[in-house]
Amino acid sequence: MLYRTHRRLLKLALGLFWQIGVLASLLCLVGARIKPWLGTLCFVPAAIWFLSLFLEIHSPDVSPYLRLEQGIGYFIHAYAAFGITVCGLVAGYIWHRKKTT
Repeated sequence: MLYRTHRRLLKLALGLFWQIGVLASLLCLVGARIKPWLGTLCFVPAAIWFLSLFLEIHSPDVSPYLRLEQGIGYFIHAYAAFGITVCGLVAGYIWHRKKTT
């Protein structure tokens, strides 16, 4: 019973990482496509959210226990979701540059 509850909570957390990452990526892509400063403006709230997440999961009192309980995959998913957001911003900038030339 406890194992099932633990797995459900892990799925919710990982799902939240990816939902925020993909949504922010799409917003940054479209925003940077329209105006580069708009893409940056859309990126700032996502970057703040991910920064607070990384500070929390790497804090000395939480990180060792989180790594034991959730595994290294938890950290990989968090960084990959942030990477998707950065890729959306970069793709929007590239798309905007191709539009103007």
